[in-house]
Amino acid sequence: MDTSQYLTRRQQEIFDLVAQGFTNREIAHNLGISPKSVANQITAILGVFNITNRTQIVLIDKKKIPIGEETQLIKDEQIKLRNERIIKMYKEGYTARQIAERLGLHSGHIYKILRDSNSNRACE
Repeated sequence: MDTSQYLTRRQQEIFDLVAQGFTNREIAHNLGISPKSVANQITAILGVFNITNRTQIVLIDKKKIPIGEETQLIKDEQIKLRNERIIKMYKEGYTARQIAERLGLHSGHIYKILRDSNSNRACE
């Protein structure tokens, strides 16, 4: 189903950028609006689809969860998507501290995820 029939033009622009993994600050910079405006629009988007977080926006975009139905995501799927993003950012040259700041996590948590991902690759 096409999300644009539920969203304003601006909300659709923000939805698309969130689905691509951009942060609020990056979205604000790209669109020339304040991070607070981005946060407000994201809150509105979450309400439109009766969802609770950005990960669910990505899943709607990838058509992994249907629009307009009550949705309940498995926590493991959310963690997997977040961890994949952390690993991607690390490979792009971000430090664990930078990743932690961007995602609002403790840097020790980032280090654990990166260690675990290296351990898993060694076992493959």
